[in-house]
Amino acid sequence: MALTNSNINLIRAIAEGNVHDAKTFALLSLKEDKTKKNEWATKNLIKKLSCSGLGITEAIPADIKTALIALSGKEFVPEQYYLRDAEKQLYDDILTMSLTAKNLSEMGINYSNTCLLYGPTGTGKTEFAKYLAQKIGKPLFYVNFSQAIDSYLGNTAKNINKIMMFAAQWPCILLLDEIDCIALKRKESGESANGELMRTTISVMQAMDSMPPNVIMLACTNKMEMLDDALLRRFSIKHEVKNMSTPELDAMIQQYIKATNTEQYVTEEDIAELTTSYHNPGQIIPELNRKIGKKYYKANADMLKADAQKAATAEFTDIWDVTETYTIRVQAESENEAITAAKKAKSDVYYASNRGKSEWIAKRIEESVN
Repeated sequence: MALTNSNINLIRAIAEGNVHDAKTFALLSLKEDKTKKNEWATKNLIKKLSCSGLGITEAIPADIKTALIALSGKEFVPEQYYLRDAEKQLYDDILTMSLTAKNLSEMGINYSNTCLLYGPTGTGKTEFAKYLAQKIGKPLFYVNFSQAIDSYLGNTAKNINKIMMFAAQWPCILLLDEIDCIALKRKESGESANGELMRTTISVMQAMDSMPPNVIMLACTNKMEMLDDALLRRFSIKHEVKNMSTPELDAMIQQYIKATNTEQYVTEEDIAELTTSYHNPGQIIPELNRKIGKKYYKANADMLKADAQKAATAEFTDIWDVTETYTIRVQAESENEAITAAKKAKSDVYYASNRGKSEWIAKRIEESVN
């Protein structure tokens, strides 16, 4: 019997060590099998595969869970992200190669879908990775180097290798933020650290060489000149994320306040002050949020103060005497809450011996003044 497309894709995924795709095509292969003799087996296997699926976060091995973080796209709001023409072109280039890399590999053309983003702090390198992940629809893994770096000799390289091996199993975007933490030019380190640095850098390079075509690797740095030359050569794209021009900053602010519906709190004078004092989103957005917050408070001070007062006094509830066979004094807002609190206050032994045998009565003896 000839292999189906699902069978071929399953074999390919196994050969590439891609667990995610292997499971997907295994399910498809089972569902395609309509033979009577395999009916029980296919139903049982489909049930097992369907129920055994772990979420990405749960699938991360325990020993690298703090070093590899699966970022949720829920916190990223694309409407607030200003995409410049240069980064739009970069997005198009990465997407194009993401769609064609697998086919090129089958033709014997090896293309590593890797990109180094470099430039000043605050220009939006990490935000671009989040934007890319959401637009392409792939999970985003963030490597937390502060957790991956180990004081024991050789362990950092082992941690990096484990991270890369796990990420290679998923069609994902792998973000190595501040890669200069581990991949400095080997001559930049002291002699005692040189061997450890070399092992770590080599681990990263080997992982890049063996990463499957359905994984996009992004790295960010503001110290490109300090990175290892051999590592730099492995990035197919090296893209500088520059500070924004004044018109770009203006457009970025306008898009942000429109997306957050806060246009009434930001004046032209505010925008002019921000665009002349700062040069990138990382500098402007926190200051812009502060200005919005102050004006929002000024416009809604009475409401905010009333809410704060209500929250502050909410804990002062009425006093109730709750009686079953004896009285328990509790604080609560209603009779039902008072009875519930009293039941919780009873000893386990007493409650077990009297469960369901008597009636609870609550009487308010003191009313709070709110």
